Amino acid sequence: MKKFNKIFFTLAMGAALMAGTTSCDDFEEININPGVAGAEVVKPYYALNNSIIGAQQDPHIAERIAVYNWASAARISGSNSTYLSAGRYDDGYNNDYHGNSFLSGWIKNATMAITLADEVAEQMTTTHDQNFNKNTKSFARIWRAVLISEYADNFGPYPIEAFQGTNPEFNSVKDVYYFLLDELKAAVADIVLTEEATSEEAKSDPLFGFNAQKWAKYGNSLRLRLAMRLSRVDNAKAKSEFEAVDKSMLITTMADIAKVKEYDQWNAWAGIYSRSWNYIDITSTMSNILTGLGGVSVAEQ
Repeated sequence: MKKFNKIFFTLAMGAALMAGTTSCDDFEEININPGVAGAEVVKPYYALNNSIIGAQQDPHIAERIAVYNWASAARISGSNSTYLSAGRYDDGYNNDYHGNSFLSGWIKNATMAITLADEVAEQMTTTHDQNFNKNTKSFARIWRAVLISEYADNFGPYPIEAFQGTNPEFNSVKDVYYFLLDELKAAVADIVLTEEATSEEAKSDPLFGFNAQKWAKYGNSLRLRLAMRLSRVDNAKAKSEFEAVDKSMLITTMADIAKVKEYDQWNAWAGIYSRSWNYIDITSTMSNILTGLGGVSVAEQ
């Protein structure tokens, strides 16, 4: 027992001496779980990158929704690919889609990027880091607006305060649209347009390479689109928002559109309509529109 106490005392003295010759911060690191990454390690743009990638064309969700729902309902796809328009339908993919975009994934990650940007703001020591962190928050707010508008357009009411640590109330689609318009306006206004991402940072943005001006155009263009969608139900608001953003930086060329590189594989990078089971047979409705219905022009139709 005496020998054990002597060894323990020696180790304790050694630790105390080491703590005196190093810093208290180093000593406190013994209490940090090395398997858990904190805000000082996880960059805000990591979460934004994860959200952007997840929301692409994974065949399980995105492509099946496009083919089984939209293409079928629009009568641009028929026979083997027809589901909704022929009453042969399974709502399971909608459930998965809802879960990925809301319950467990894309919007949550975009919100995390915004939250992390606020948490690490005081840790930024260089002008570049400060500006880039500020821009990352704005980019995440714009991207989250994209996802929330997609959610509201497909499912209706959405909880604006989601992923804030409390159980939120669902907001009406009108309130959601008003929130998105204000959010886009504020997010674009906060972008430091002259700040350029480093080559390493740019790799984490598959849309624009963290090009500040392209993100600003994207945010303004989305605001313009949302204003146009309001035109039939809230014309006064639509008109004011449209006029406010009409003269701003907008997407006007193909070089500025949001796009990602697609690959022939089964993940989020897959290209749409790239699966072997997508027959994409043209419907008689679409054929009539494209070729003319018995001599009747499309305009007359």
